[in-house]
Amino acid sequence: MSNVMTLAIQITAVDMLRSVVERVKDRVLSLGSSAGKVKRDFDDMTTSITRGLKSIAVASYALNKALPGIKTAANMQEAMLKVKANLVSSVRDAAELDRAMKSVKSSAIAISANAPFTAEQVVDIEAALLKAGVAMENVIGEKGGGRR
Repeated sequence: MSNVMTLAIQITAVDMLRSVVERVKDRVLSLGSSAGKVKRDFDDMTTSITRGLKSIAVASYALNKALPGIKTAANMQEAMLKVKANLVSSVRDAAELDRAMKSVKSSAIAISANAPFTAEQVVDIEAALLKAGVAMENVIGEKGGGRR
């Protein structure tokens, strides 16, 4: 079921709940003199519940839309950490490690633009090559796997 359909069903369910609350309110109103205060309380409660549940439905819809991007970013970060673990011993300092990591990422993005692989898959391949002992300059950057 699509996210839009799920959102529509959730909002319809909220509206149905509101009608149940309205019926309860009508029964309470028929009880007597304190009905005015009870009516205001029910109106406030109904408004708050309706707004809250609709907000939850909209937030759920937004989360479902954002989740694939978040998962992709997390997977890319995990792949980059594998590369970092392989590069730490082959660089002199943190600045060189940073340059190498940027090069890995840019190579992966450049390769994935022209190949049937995602940037994450390219980073995983680069990590495997580095782990296998292939020199960094032969794996990443313009002279490595990213050359054309």
